[in-house]
Amino acid sequence: MPFPKIKLKNSTSILILLLSIACFILFYNFLTGAEYLLFKDLGSDSYNSVYPFYKLIIDTIAKDGFPSWSFQQGLGDNVASFNLGNPFNWFIYLLGSNSLPYSIGLTGCLLFIASGLMFYAYLRLLKISPTACLLGGLIYGLSGYLCITAGWVVFLSYWAFLLAFWLYSLQQLLNGKRYYFPIAVFLTGIDQPFNLYIFGEVTLVYLYLWFCVNESDFKYKASLFLKLVINGTIGLLMSSVLLVGNLLTIMNSPRGSGELSYFDKLSNIPFFETVSSIEAGTIVSRFFGNNLLGTSATYQGTSNYFEAPILYIGLFTLLLFPQILVFTKKNLRKSLFIVSVIIIVLLFFPFFRYAFWAFTGSYYRILGLIVSVALLIASLFVLTKIENKQKINVILLIATYLFWVILLFAKYDQNVAF
Repeated sequence: MPFPKIKLKNSTSILILLLSIACFILFYNFLTGAEYLLFKDLGSDSYNSVYPFYKLIIDTIAKDGFPSWSFQQGLGDNVASFNLGNPFNWFIYLLGSNSLPYSIGLTGCLLFIASGLMFYAYLRLLKISPTACLLGGLIYGLSGYLCITAGWVVFLSYWAFLLAFWLYSLQQLLNGKRYYFPIAVFLTGIDQPFNLYIFGEVTLVYLYLWFCVNESDFKYKASLFLKLVINGTIGLLMSSVLLVGNLLTIMNSPRGSGELSYFDKLSNIPFFETVSSIEAGTIVSRFFGNNLLGTSATYQGTSNYFEAPILYIGLFTLLLFPQILVFTKKNLRKSLFIVSVIIIVLLFFPFFRYAFWAFTGSYYRILGLIVSVALLIASLFVLTKIENKQKINVILLIATYLFWVILLFAKYDQNVAF
């Protein structure tokens, strides 16, 4: 039976239709007003923090126009910081206070669709078939990361869109189109400047793999880095209207500086200290789904349901991604092995995960999405090869299956070191 192929001109329409149907089913109660995307259990941040912040900004806009300083937050604060940089938030603000509970759910639904479409646009820049691009956009738009963050803190869902757009703009720059990258830096800077550091780390790994695939001399590499710096600087200057306020808020936060920050504590743990056995089991289980260890109050893994690693991006990725070693040349194979080691180290050695976050906290959050994206892209490349009638390594496939089954059913005791 031949592998079903989808034409490029049809794939966008099909993706929009599939994402819309899936999101309508997922968000039906929130779209119809039967329920609101606000929670009072473990996801109470949505009700206790997100909702009041939105209400404050809407009221401030109605009273004073463009939000700036307000004495309704603490003893007085710059309410523009971290509230105005997300364009999806403005959709909520424009709908007003009366529609606020409803508009949060509607915005969550739009973020699913927009993130899937943005990642699909990125995949189309790669050497991936239309069928694989369609599947990748659909999976990303319904990823474990988006499903969890939608019921917790909506602005974390926006980071999925930002990551997809950052990858798109970076690949466009590598293809010779520079004007998208300043926009990506601008959108990131006005929303959460710390993500410039996170996305910068992703960019370095991305460029490393790009240079492995596209062998080039020093002159080309230097020219490319110069373009990145110039266009990145343009984006920073564009974002300065909100970037400075966001940075000041970070610096004045206990998480950003001062005696209460986590920097000294997290930077002094042993380099090669591993995660606990229960945390290792949580990491493994989260590759298979968000809810394998329970949900909310019934969750039995490390940390809590929301802060635990969010790694689910479809079961087929777990089986297919190792096959990329079969379809790549020796030098790229070595580079992919190095990146795989980096991912394993970030997940199972806390010091390096803390370093990934600049020692600001013991987080997974978007790190889980970044790892998931790496697996998804590799799997889509393999899927493209299969579509082009290239044979996979059956022995490797069986070994991969057995590897995941063993990990899934292994016993993880909380009192045993990993």
